[in-house]
Amino acid sequence: MVVAEISLTPIGTADSSLSFYIAKSIESINDIKGVKHITTSMGTI
Repeated sequence: MVVAEISLTPIGTADSSLSFYIAKSIESINDIKGVKHITTSMGTI
Protein backbone atom coordinates (compact mmCIF):
# COMPACT_ATOMS: atom_id res chain seq x y z
CA MET A 1 0.00 0.00 0.00
CA VAL A 2 1.21 3.50 -0.86
CA VAL A 3 0.08 6.59 1.05
CA ALA A 4 0.53 9.94 -0.70
CA GLU A 5 -0.69 13.47 -0.12
CA ILE A 6 -1.61 15.94 -2.86
CA SER A 7 -1.50 19.65 -2.05
CA LEU A 8 -2.29 22.54 -4.44
CA THR A 9 -0.75 26.01 -4.18
CA PRO A 10 -2.09 28.93 -6.26
CA ILE A 11 0.76 30.32 -8.38
CA GLY A 12 0.24 32.66 -11.31
CA THR A 13 -3.49 33.11 -10.76
CA ALA A 14 -5.31 36.34 -9.97
CA ASP A 15 -7.61 34.50 -7.57
CA SER A 16 -6.69 32.55 -4.45
CA SER A 17 -9.68 30.21 -4.91
CA LEU A 18 -8.66 26.67 -5.85
CA SER A 19 -12.09 25.00 -5.80
CA PHE A 20 -12.11 24.49 -9.60
CA TYR A 21 -8.65 22.88 -9.58
CA ILE A 22 -9.42 20.74 -6.54
CA ALA A 23 -12.64 19.48 -8.15
CA LYS A 24 -10.80 18.57 -11.37
CA SER A 25 -8.02 16.84 -9.40
CA ILE A 26 -10.52 14.74 -7.46
CA GLU A 27 -12.33 13.82 -10.71
CA SER A 28 -9.00 12.61 -12.12
CA ILE A 29 -8.29 10.55 -8.99
CA ASN A 30 -11.79 9.03 -9.18
CA ASP A 31 -11.04 7.85 -12.75
CA ILE A 32 -8.19 5.63 -11.48
CA LYS A 33 -9.56 2.21 -10.52
CA GLY A 34 -8.59 1.04 -7.03
CA VAL A 35 -7.37 4.40 -5.73
CA LYS A 36 -9.07 5.63 -2.56
CA HIS A 37 -8.84 9.20 -1.34
CA ILE A 38 -9.77 11.38 1.61
CA THR A 39 -10.09 15.15 1.13
CA THR A 40 -9.05 17.15 4.21
CA SER A 41 -8.69 20.86 4.90
CA MET A 42 -4.92 20.63 4.33
CA GLY A 43 -4.82 18.37 1.27
CA THR A 44 -5.99 15.16 -0.34
CA ILE A 45 -4.69 11.86 1.04
